[in-house]
Amino acid sequence: MEHTCAGPIVPAHDSSFSESQTENGNRERVALNGGKHVMLSYNWNSQTIVSKIYQILKDENIPIWFDIQGDMKHNIYESMADGIENAAVVCCFMTPDYQKSENCKLELQYAEKRGKRIIPCMLGDKAWKPSSWLGLITGGEQYISFRDDSAENIRLKARQLIDQIKEQPPTSQPVDEPSYLFEIIRVEYERNNRIERIMNPAKSVPIEQSYINLAIVEIKEQQEKEKMLRDAQHNDAIIGIFEQIYGMKTVLDVKDIFNKCKDQTKNVLVLGRAGIGKSTFCQYVAYKWATGAIWSQYDLLVLIPLRSLTESRYPPTAPGTSYTLIDLVKKEYFGHGLSEKDDRLLREQFHKSQVLWLLDGYDEIVQNVPGHLQYLFEQLLKTPHHIVTSRPYLNKLSYTVQLEITGFTDDNIPEYVKQFFDQTGDATHDSTSADQNLLSFLKLNPSIWGVAHIPINLELICSIWSDTDWSETKTLTMTALYDCITEWLCRRYLTKQNVDIQMTKEDVYADCHKELAFLETLAFKGMENNTIILRKELLQKALKDAECSSKHYARLLNIGILKSINNQSIGNQIEVQKDHYFIHLSFQEHFAARYLVKALNGSGRQTAIDFIKSHKYNQRFQLVFIFTSGLLAQTNSESCTDTFWDIILGEPTDLVGLRHMQLIISCMEETTNSSSSFRRRTELMDSVTKGIIIAVSMKHDIIYKQLNEPLRRSASLVHDSTIQDTLITLLESKESNTKKNVLSLISQIPISNPSSQLIHLLLLHLGDEQWYIRQRACEAFEKMGEKAATNDVMNRLVTALGDESHYVRMSACDTLGKMGEKAATSYVINRLIAALGDENEYVRHKACEALGEMGEKAATNDVINKLVTALEDKSVDVRWRTCEALGKMGEKAATNDVINRLVIALGDEDRNVKRRASEALGKMGEKAATNNVMNRLVTALGDEDVNIKRRACVALGEMDEKAAINYVINRLMTAVGDENGGVRENACKALGQMGEKAATNDVINRLVTALADENANVRWRACQALRKMGDKAPINDVINGLLTALRHEHWNIRQNACTALGEMGKKAATNDMITGLVNALRDEYGNVQEAACKALGEMGEKVANNELINGLVTALGNVWPDVRESARKALGKMGEKAATNDVMNRLVTALGDEDVNVRSTACRALGEMGEKAPTNDVINRLVTALGDENGYVRRCVCEVLGEMGEKAATNDVMHRLIAALDDKNEYVRQKACEALGKMGEKAATIEVITGLVSALGDENWNVGMSACDALGKMGEKAATNNVINGLVTALGNKIGHVRRTACEALGKIGEKAPNNDVINGLVIALWDADMSVRESACRVLGKMNEKAATNDVINGLLNARRRVIGYSSANETLEKILFSFSGLTQLSSDTVSKLFENMKEGQLGALRTVPPDQFVKVFLHTRSTVWLPVVTVVALLQGNAVTVTGNTIVLYGSQEPVQVPIPDEELRRTLVEAFVHQAEELESSSELLAKPKMVSSQPVCYPLALALTEVCPPLSTTTITTTATSLGTTISTTTATRTFAIACKPAMAEEPRNCLCVCTMTTSTTTGTSTTRATSTSATTSTKNDNC
Repeated sequence: MEHTCAGPIVPAHDSSFSESQTENGNRERVALNGGKHVMLSYNWNSQTIVSKIYQILKDENIPIWFDIQGDMKHNIYESMADGIENAAVVCCFMTPDYQKSENCKLELQYAEKRGKRIIPCMLGDKAWKPSSWLGLITGGEQYISFRDDSAENIRLKARQLIDQIKEQPPTSQPVDEPSYLFEIIRVEYERNNRIERIMNPAKSVPIEQSYINLAIVEIKEQQEKEKMLRDAQHNDAIIGIFEQIYGMKTVLDVKDIFNKCKDQTKNVLVLGRAGIGKSTFCQYVAYKWATGAIWSQYDLLVLIPLRSLTESRYPPTAPGTSYTLIDLVKKEYFGHGLSEKDDRLLREQFHKSQVLWLLDGYDEIVQNVPGHLQYLFEQLLKTPHHIVTSRPYLNKLSYTVQLEITGFTDDNIPEYVKQFFDQTGDATHDSTSADQNLLSFLKLNPSIWGVAHIPINLELICSIWSDTDWSETKTLTMTALYDCITEWLCRRYLTKQNVDIQMTKEDVYADCHKELAFLETLAFKGMENNTIILRKELLQKALKDAECSSKHYARLLNIGILKSINNQSIGNQIEVQKDHYFIHLSFQEHFAARYLVKALNGSGRQTAIDFIKSHKYNQRFQLVFIFTSGLLAQTNSESCTDTFWDIILGEPTDLVGLRHMQLIISCMEETTNSSSSFRRRTELMDSVTKGIIIAVSMKHDIIYKQLNEPLRRSASLVHDSTIQDTLITLLESKESNTKKNVLSLISQIPISNPSSQLIHLLLLHLGDEQWYIRQRACEAFEKMGEKAATNDVMNRLVTALGDESHYVRMSACDTLGKMGEKAATSYVINRLIAALGDENEYVRHKACEALGEMGEKAATNDVINKLVTALEDKSVDVRWRTCEALGKMGEKAATNDVINRLVIALGDEDRNVKRRASEALGKMGEKAATNNVMNRLVTALGDEDVNIKRRACVALGEMDEKAAINYVINRLMTAVGDENGGVRENACKALGQMGEKAATNDVINRLVTALADENANVRWRACQALRKMGDKAPINDVINGLLTALRHEHWNIRQNACTALGEMGKKAATNDMITGLVNALRDEYGNVQEAACKALGEMGEKVANNELINGLVTALGNVWPDVRESARKALGKMGEKAATNDVMNRLVTALGDEDVNVRSTACRALGEMGEKAPTNDVINRLVTALGDENGYVRRCVCEVLGEMGEKAATNDVMHRLIAALDDKNEYVRQKACEALGKMGEKAATIEVITGLVSALGDENWNVGMSACDALGKMGEKAATNNVINGLVTALGNKIGHVRRTACEALGKIGEKAPNNDVINGLVIALWDADMSVRESACRVLGKMNEKAATNDVINGLLNARRRVIGYSSANETLEKILFSFSGLTQLSSDTVSKLFENMKEGQLGALRTVPPDQFVKVFLHTRSTVWLPVVTVVALLQGNAVTVTGNTIVLYGSQEPVQVPIPDEELRRTLVEAFVHQAEELESSSELLAKPKMVSSQPVCYPLALALTEVCPPLSTTTITTTATSLGTTISTTTATRTFAIACKPAMAEEPRNCLCVCTMTTSTTTGTSTTRATSTSATTSTKNDNC
């Protein structure tokens, strides 16, 4: 328990302790070796007795450092910086509370790390012994017992303590450098282990319970789960499977983030939507690092919320100076300031440490970095190791590794809701009822279920659930949700002001009108100024505009929407002078929308109109306009609503149309709760359906997916009959691509009321000849769930369980499962039972899932019996899903047979199976109570079936300490002697898992005996069990048992005792332990010697002393090679302590040993030490050894010299390595190449390069490959014609590995000195028959930037792309090349056309990173119309909006809009026509929208781009007919028709109409019976109908 009372620290240098008086006069203060004082480390609850001991020590004139408060509560910094750093001795007063205290743990662990002498003192309960971390640190030390707290005993034991203090053994150097400053940062993260509730900060949840789900973004590499692709037999199957997995996001564990980084630089971009949990992710990562769970390679992790980079927090510095990274660390983590000494220490440590930066909120600061902090911001982004988080829309960073935080999964939501109500519930509320009611409500409201996947939204929903009556609410939009939250916050605010809140919402808002007006103004002004950080100037202006007094500002903050950036106690205390931000950006967006709605209905009308018109396609403001639409729908102001939609639909209009359609769909969805009918709904729905038809009709799915996203969030919109009618029409298409896309769309959008006709058509598609169509039809029914569970549907799905394609069978199982209990008829259940025997494991596990979803209704005897059989399935997935299914059936499935089999499954080899079996037993209630289960398991230990006994052992082990009761332990000890090795092995393991409670003398002795078992696995498990007990149990007992075992008569017991001691010694190496292991180095058995070497090596540098090192050096000459190798590795781990002259000399001498094994081992040992201390003598002796008669020794020398790298790159070494390139031994030649490569540019002499070029043609391909790799590392000096020609020649090598390495080498040379010869060589590789060579060429070309932007390279990359099924590195490289403006302007028309065709087919993906204006600029520069199709298709693929305002084209990408002035009217008109032409083509690509080209009396209106055009005015048509004759005979007749159509966009009443005058010229020529037609179209803009 933590206490907060203050207490001073009594330091050792206090004047009262400088000298001390006794009755006999002055006497000197006790001198201490290795420090200034004795530090007393204790827990607050032991203060009374420790104070008495302190007084006795003080009277003896021993300098004491004593924190009167205990537990370092006064000042952790001072405790570590002074208390521990200056201590000669640390006395720790151990109690159970001390062991539980995180502060005491930190204190003592740091003292151990710094090599301080620790004297353990025991207090309190006589039965208690230290274990866990405390047992590891104090194990092997003699305790001083103060358990008897009588005055006499305290005096007696204090005297014993004084004697130990005065013993003062020889001063030893600290094991490590001072690191308390880093430790302070670490402990800060460790303490920050809870996440506050946004709505109620008083409540919090442990960080370990936060659900951080990461997914790789747009990484299309084939993965293990894609093995279905390898099973496909024909092209259709390959394409169909690929369609499923192409865009798959692979869930990634946090600890594995850096695995995706392919080089030493670890830069990762983590993207996430608003409220998705990016900051929580950062807090979680920092906590996990602090606890040692992840990334131990980093000495320091620095978490920086980037929003803190403000001018108020970091004022401008003096001219010529700027903030450094060190300044940032000091400011954020040492706000109290550092002493000069510690400032210097921090700088020293920082500069030589591996630091990981965690930069949170890039999007929140990138456009608001104060000028004087810009350099600091850039330095942060240049750090070699960092993770940066950002919202996607403002991201300007291009990182190779990009991850996405996906938010809550469907399973997370119920877990979170339950946890929330369990935590917030009280005696008057049934938390179970509350969470179940809320979950039922969420599932009935698909739109809000989607919203709930964002963590912040789910918390808000839970917070207001109990205070809001939503029982009558059938739909809940985002707007309604945030309106409810705003009302909830206002009521809470009024309650704090002692205002009676028994009033309507309108009255609540009226009472808070000033506060709301302030928030609305502030939010809008922030959005308008493109800032999330709300500066104090903006704040004060908003206060003034809202007529709020700043003196009430602190009270206004109580609404809970705003937070100040600096909430520390140090600094400015005047809130109104601080920078602020909304607690979440979505709140700022909501309040900005409230401002717009009020402005549209007031004096700010024109400002609001201009704002919406300017920003409607800017993704940054999309949520603002969605909220605006919803808020307007709640009002009765039809004129304001019409004005809003007039602006949305009016000029300037998106020429591409996709962004426009997304905006319409999202805004329309918010009108669901409108009290009055939305009169423009029909008009808008027509446009939406036309957009759906076009998107679904495309050959690839990039466009359809972009439209799919807003539709998935629009539950009420997709219920509209117009949408369903459109889907029905599309399903009737004969185009398989259209059918596939529309079925995919249906399977993803929330249609909860499907029409009978839609269901009928889906049933027809279950019989389609293409398997992937049948599969998608199943998936469509799966999405509909119970709503589609008619008899006809279920019968057809049952038939599909027998489909020839296992993909269809899998989907049919999934679908029946999603229909739940409604599908649980005996007929369906029987067919699912049959599917449990399917030959395909995926079908079997899907059948298990389906039966589980049906719950108790499916719990028939037949089903249960079949599931029990499935528990033995060879597939792990089937077994754990079977456990899960039985668990869902609950007590109805809790028969004796089921419980027995689940008990056995607790011992399964797979953790998933064990976990699900345990969960299933838990759900079976009292019938499977824990004691009952344990009794069954103990009984199973006596079963005659070996497998049952083995699994019973494993199951008991999985129960950990819960199963550690005497009769279980006794039976497991018996099982350690079982005749079957598997049983003995798992019995040992189980005992180890039980930890401290099982660590009795009998168990330890039994396990020590098992170290001699004939079975190696048993010996290993016994060893591990003893090691685990040492982690938890009183360590002395275990160590003593193992030390005794070192003297056992059986060599294998001695061997495994060494191994166990080595494992334990990583954490706590006692003197007795080290002595025992050093003695074991002289054991008569080589196996024991080897184990002793390994154990000492595991303990590493901290145990290195002369006796140990001498023993290891002696072992280098052992007759057994494994002993020699283990001794060498152990010496290597001893670091610089082993790199003494004596040891080095002995190793150098060993290089001349007559035994080749001794020579090679000594060589490797010297190499490992040489990395730390590469003396000339060592290097010279290694060079001499290059002439050894034995090839293996020469090979070892090459390896060692390579490991030393540049340090060994002397002339002598390089000459000898060049000579080794001609060695008769191929392995020596290979290692000589590798060594020269590792020496890098320092070895790049003409002689070395010449030698390596010669080695390219070596008869051994490994040598050639190593030569390629080495040349690649030589850098710019290797960029000679000879080298390049040699590597290009190597591209023709018959071995693919050589060609690939040559390719990579050319790439590395090209990075330093890119030239045409290098690029031409790589182009050759792009056409290689080996995919890995082509992919390698793609990757290295991607690093050459604009130098690679040539016709040949692009054509080669397009070739490489076509020859790969799925993702290719060519995609990424092409995308990088497309950044090169100068390169693009030089491309030929043929290359541009090929690029366009690939883009149009979706082969190059969405090209997200290419700037949206890139190709527009290329077109304007080249004035070549061949670029126009590229301009338009890229805008479509990227989902950009394009508008024309005056002579400016505005492009709206994923970032801020880009304006491109085009003064040339002809170019501007041509560009607009290209977009219109694309719109025509999109329409014509759909058989439903395509119309024949002919002269018509109807106006020419263009879909998607001009889908919302007013009815066109009557046409002006002129027709001229000419006749060609020959000899009086008519041979042809030509009719030319010129048609003027005027297409006008709606505009505001006070503005002129914007029209497009379209001139269509159609010519028709008839010759005989043959007629040819041609049509051309041109368009110009106008503001009046009669101007055409």
